[in-house]
Amino acid sequence: DLTTLLDNLAGVYDVIADDNGNIYVSDFPAGELIHLDGNGQSRTVTTIAKDNTDLAIDQPGNLYINNAASGFARVNLTTGAKTAMTAPNAACPAVQSPALVLFDNSDRAIFGSWVANAITWADFSSGDGGRLVHQPWANTPAAGIGPDDALAMGVTGCGSAIPTQVVRFTVDGSSEVVVDGLTGNVSGFAIYNSGGY
Repeated sequence: DLTTLLDNLAGVYDVIADDNGNIYVSDFPAGELIHLDGNGQSRTVTTIAKDNTDLAIDQPGNLYINNAASGFARVNLTTGAKTAMTAPNAACPAVQSPALVLFDNSDRAIFGSWVANAITWADFSSGDGGRLVHQPWANTPAAGIGPDDALAMGVTGCGSAIPTQVVRFTVDGSSEVVVDGLTGNVSGFAIYNSGGY
């Protein structure tokens, strides 16, 4: 089961599940991407650079790795082959220094970067891309897209007067603080179908 698998890993950086009940785990010190199926069987999908590795799954079910050492790539879940992604923002610091990567309902990749202090996006089908938000105080490994297609992010003041918060960004560029007064870093959260956090 998942508990047994996690106990046997050297160090988990990210965990993600697809719609079919498959679970994928990036093992930082071992340099492995692990697959756990619905029957509790595990296998190594591929090796990865021994560094922070975020995981993301797009709408069709493709798995992506965002590795600080090797960059952003799509992984063939059968063969383990990795395809480096080239698109606007796919080779910039927003991807090379991962804080988060996720896909919205239109299958655009959303990147958050503590290096670029920005949220950027890329559409790998059309080749379009751009910057969504630039916040010189932003430093987050946590984000999610709600049922209203708004992007919510955990934001840390990073030594400034701005406290740790969850901020909601809408497609028109406006933002609002939805959770305030937190301490420490927001390392993850979930968005309920009702829109709650």
